[in-house]
Amino acid sequence: MKKVLIIESDEYLSKFKKFLLEIGRCIGESFPESICEFIHLDELKNRNDALGDFSFCFTCVESLDYFNSLNLIWKKPFAVMFSHYDSSDKTMATLLESSKSSVLNIGFIDFSSRMELFIPLFRRVGELIEAKSDKLSERVSSFEKSLGESLKSIQKISKKIIPLRKEKIKSITVSSKYIAGLDNGGEFFDLKKGENQLIIFLSSVNSYTLSTFFMSFYEDIKSLSHVNRENLADIIKSNEEKLNELITKPEIKAEIGIFVIDLVTYKLWGMNFGKLMLKSNMNGLITGNSYHPTTENIEKSEITLQLKRDEKILIFSPGYLKCVEDFFEMEKFLTFIESIENKDTNEILSELFFQIRKDNLNSDFLKYDSSILCLEVGSNAIMQV
Repeated sequence: MKKVLIIESDEYLSKFKKFLLEIGRCIGESFPESICEFIHLDELKNRNDALGDFSFCFTCVESLDYFNSLNLIWKKPFAVMFSHYDSSDKTMATLLESSKSSVLNIGFIDFSSRMELFIPLFRRVGELIEAKSDKLSERVSSFEKSLGESLKSIQKISKKIIPLRKEKIKSITVSSKYIAGLDNGGEFFDLKKGENQLIIFLSSVNSYTLSTFFMSFYEDIKSLSHVNRENLADIIKSNEEKLNELITKPEIKAEIGIFVIDLVTYKLWGMNFGKLMLKSNMNGLITGNSYHPTTENIEKSEITLQLKRDEKILIFSPGYLKCVEDFFEMEKFLTFIESIENKDTNEILSELFFQIRKDNLNSDFLKYDSSILCLEVGSNAIMQV
């Protein structure tokens, strides 16, 4: 079954197919052509009745006429492909600016930029496509026909729709779940195992330009053989001027969390700039803040924890916490977390996402990109004192 619509031109077809191969080699996952249907721009207007089965669209925008045609017939998430060096004219600049205003536009692919910058976008699309598989769609349909069934059945469906990512590094198990949102920008998180270190990076922004900026920022961190306070502060300082140039309005948000776990002593330290929240079953609560990622805020943003055996730490992204506001007061939400934190990790993450999806389980999207990570320390972890 075709799931991804590619609206292409002669110029972009080969570039996009090359991108698919490079992305696959880079992240170790395939984004096969077999799930894609390629429609030439000239065919677009004649295919109005054939677009309903697709769940995502990559489009190249080469004229106002084509872009308006897409807006008229496509009401699902999409991403825009273009080439910076081929689009310096005012018409193209206007089109790209117009596409940014759509809440359904989740990103851009600039073929003149480094491919690595667009890995989060392809991962995000892959997760959306995975959530649209035939079996899961059947489960959702079954749920819709039996709304009177028990809450437990509903939670079971929700649990299977949201994919779980799990990695074990020494005695630390990192589990995570993510749902895409319709707001501009988005969230990105990744892990890097260094020399006796586990580095966790999470960014939450509401600007596509900032998404690209923080991908480059994270690449700087990944290039370090060993992360410490000094070289992390140097990276923040070297990027500070550029970041300030991108935050042109008060409503533009840039929130990041960078956490480093020493895999010998199991001490966690890091910097939290923004509303990201940590909740431990043993070390209590670390709430977010309103600090921007600048050198003057480094000391105020720092956190340090000595991890313990059997400890669980939940890390809530700013986007998830914004979604929570529609359902809980914070005090009641913390009480709810404590009521489930001794359950199996998969159960915990499923319960937490169910709470912000229960009013609209048949939708693939939330208002905001939402992520939760759970760090678990093994009961037999060997910690150097």
